Order: sequence, then structure tokens, then C-alpha cells
Amino acid sequence: MNKIILLLIVVFSLTSIQEVDAENIYTWSKVGNSTDIVKASDLYDADLIPDSDYDKFVFYPASYIYVKGNTVLLLGITRDRHIFTIFISRDAGATWNLLYSEAFSEKKNKDFNIQFLSITNKTYLVSENKLILPVHEGVFISNLTDEHKYIPLENCPKVNFGKYSVNDQYICGITTYNNLGQADPENKQVIIKTKNYGKTWDTLDLDLNNFSYISSLFLKKNNEIDALVFKRNSQYASQDDYWAFYKFSNNEWNYITLPIGKGYDFDYGIYPTNFINVDFIDSNNGWLVGEGRVNNEEKQIYEKYLTVFRTKDGGQTWNILNDSIRGYDSWGKHILSFATDSLTGLLKHHLSSTENTSKNTLPIHFTTDGGYTWQLETLPNNFLNEHDRITNACQISPTRVLLYTAHGDILLGNRNSSISEISFKNTLLYPNPASSTCTISGNLSALVQDFSITISDINGKELFEVCKHQNLEGEFSFSFDTKSLPSGSYNVILNADGKKQIEKLIIER
Repeated sequence: MNKIILLLIVVFSLTSIQEVDAENIYTWSKVGNSTDIVKASDLYDADLIPDSDYDKFVFYPASYIYVKGNTVLLLGITRDRHIFTIFISRDAGATWNLLYSEAFSEKKNKDFNIQFLSITNKTYLVSENKLILPVHEGVFISNLTDEHKYIPLENCPKVNFGKYSVNDQYICGITTYNNLGQADPENKQVIIKTKNYGKTWDTLDLDLNNFSYISSLFLKKNNEIDALVFKRNSQYASQDDYWAFYKFSNNEWNYITLPIGKGYDFDYGIYPTNFINVDFIDSNNGWLVGEGRVNNEEKQIYEKYLTVFRTKDGGQTWNILNDSIRGYDSWGKHILSFATDSLTGLLKHHLSSTENTSKNTLPIHFTTDGGYTWQLETLPNNFLNEHDRITNACQISPTRVLLYTAHGDILLGNRNSSISEISFKNTLLYPNPASSTCTISGNLSALVQDFSITISDINGKELFEVCKHQNLEGEFSFSFDTKSLPSGSYNVILNADGKKQIEKLIIER
């Protein structure tokens, strides 16, 4: 039996939470194009894909971006040829290679169907060296180097639209609903899970009626399962319908009724689609976006506004952060993506294929304070091709954003950092005292364009460089030889775009 939990809604002072008008947060560059990457790859075989066809390696708009550490995957079904393809970056999106393509595989799996995947960027990349991807009645597994295999799921119940979620132990799915995105009147939806590739399946019944449906599914590292559910009492919409957030733990389902955001006909995204209106970065921290219509009496039109919600307790409570983000005219799910710092994120608006923003303005709002304030970005002049548009976006780190366009371009945004934003964290010299070798490690809070480490004596005379002119962010570790240094005290000087930190090193013989 489901248990209803009272929902505590904390509403902040929304009168002061507005979109901000400021300089761009990011500096943008084109780092690749999917068709060019295919043509340059060692896997490319002109006998299998003629030159005239290689440009069809552009993905459908619903391509997918998965991130784990510095490893980033861009994958999907290619346009026209419907070829399952994966591109990989090992340096946080800066350079790209073709990892896998069905077109050049000796064993082509015609049953692949990943046009309808689940809803989170972080679900399937379980480590920097392992991808588990549920596809049509099977699982694609890769070590992200040279081993790729397809394992059929045995006794697989019908899972429509590929609504799966996985961790390193389980595969979970949502049973079927009809093509209108509504529950099948003949079969109510349940969640199923397996840990042995389908040899046995467990059924988790949310006790829904035949008209309610499960929109999104989250299988977390601790094996807890969350679900976003639209609850309705009949086949047709009514004012009694509502959205609920379900949690399965300790062998029972609990749920809360989600808050209603700003505007008439407020909704979290009626139809389950490929896009992302929920993003969890860990078991506790998540964001949710919904949309509503507001009557502009002066213009005599309805305008769309988006409301962003936040949870810090795994979905037990949701707080309204911002309800003043002006949306575009088309209706549908949006893409939310946050970095692991819980502060930096993006909200990509859903646009119809014919709807355009102003020239070079991205249909994306960005935040650096966890979702309280948001701002639009602009691209350099003539950065996008004519009739091109952004189809996917991902906040791959606190300082980097990845965008993918309808023409197959991969765009990278590097956050503009000032010296005041850069800090050194967890800096460590070991061993210290040292005799023959020493290692310095730490963490940079922002992307640094010019990072160097030098060794000097106590009078400030530079003796040698450990590294210089590095483009770096996040964790670092450098080892250096100290055999040439006489016993005594020395300075290890870290310089990150002009901001310096000095560590004391002792040499003992």
C-alpha cells in the first residue's frame, strides 16, 4: 500500500529571482563535426559507407550525451541510415574520436533501437571504462576501448520507448504504454528489474490505475528507485490529475504530490519523450522543471514560463527556486543538466523544428548559483550554419558545456574565469621531506588556461620547471626528480592564470 508523505514546499522570495543580464559565462569554440570524425577514423571503411553517404552520420536531434569524469560519450541513431554510433572524448570534450559504429561492425545487430532512451545523461556510463546501454530487448556493453557486445534480455517484458535506468547491479524498465504516451487501458504500468540480464525479473507495483503513467525512472547507486508519475482517474484529462514523485526503499513505495508552478495549465511535460526535465547528480541532489501559461492581458496572449524546483533529500521535498524564466512558444520537455558542484547548470528550452531564437542566441539558460538566477548566452557571429540549431546540451563539468547541433557540429563552452574564482584545493606534497622523487597533487576549482609549477630556492631563484603552460581543471598530479637538490628548504610555486600558491619542500639526504 502506498503511503502519502506531506510535502514541505519552501518558496523563496521570487520577486528578487529574475533572469540576469550579464556578459557571457562561456567562451565558445567548435571542436568537431560528427561526419568529419567518422571520415578521419581508423574504423572508417569506404567500401561499407561510400563517400556520398558518410555525411549521413549526423544524429537525429535526440542524440545523447553521457558523462563520467573526463570521459564524455555522444551517441545515437544516425539520420537516414539509422546506424547506431558512439563518439568518445577522454579530455572533457576537447577532442573526439569514433568509438563504435554498427556500419563498420562485423556483427551488425539489426535489433538495436535506441531512438527512445531513458531520461538522464548520467545513467548508463557506470564508470569511465564501462557503458551499459539497454537497447531493444537487449543490452549493449562496452569497455570504451575495443570490446563491444550485445546481450539479449531473456524473457523481456515489453518496455515501450526504451524507458530504462541502470546501475552497475540492476537494469530497470517501465512496462508498456500506448503511442499517445498514456497508460494502456488494458494493462497498468509497473516497474521491472533484473540483475542477471533477464533470466529472472522482479516486478515493483506502484499500485497505479490503468490511466496513470510513469514518465521517468531513476535507479540510484544505492539501488533505491525513484519515478516521476502522472496520476489521473480517467482516460481524459481533468482538474483532479496531478504529478507525483515516487520513492521505492525498504521494500515499499512512498510518494509525494509535486508542487504546482507558475501559470495556467502547469505541467511537468505531459508526454514521455527523449528529453530531460529531471536531473539527479547523486542520490540526494536533483532538479525538476515544469511549464505553465501566463495570461498577458496587455498583449492578449498567453506566454509560457518555466519553474525550476530543487531537492536536496532525494526527492522527499521539492523547493521552488525560480518561476520567472520566459519560455518559447512550443510545448514539450526540456533538458536540465547540472555539474557535480551543484551550482553550475543549464536549461535547454524545447523548440519546434521551425521555431527560431534571435540570431546567435542560444535557446539555453545558464546558472552558476544552483538554479536561483539564469541568463541566456550568445554565440559568436556566424557560429551556427544557416538553418542549424542546438539539439542537445550537457553541463559536463563546472567549467565546461557541450552542445550538439542539427548539422552535427560539436560546440564546447569554456567558462570565463577570473583570478578571484580560481582556488587550490587539497594541495599535497609527498613524501615531504623527500630525497629522490616527490609528487605534488591537488584540485583546481576552475578551468585554468595557463598552469605551471616551478621549484625555487628560499631566495626566490628559479631552479627548474615541473610543468608549464598547461590547460587544466579539476584534479592534477605531477612527479619530479629531486636528486639534484642539496639538502635544505625549497619553494614549490603553483601558478594558475596568475594566481599563485607556495608549498614548502624539505630535502633530506
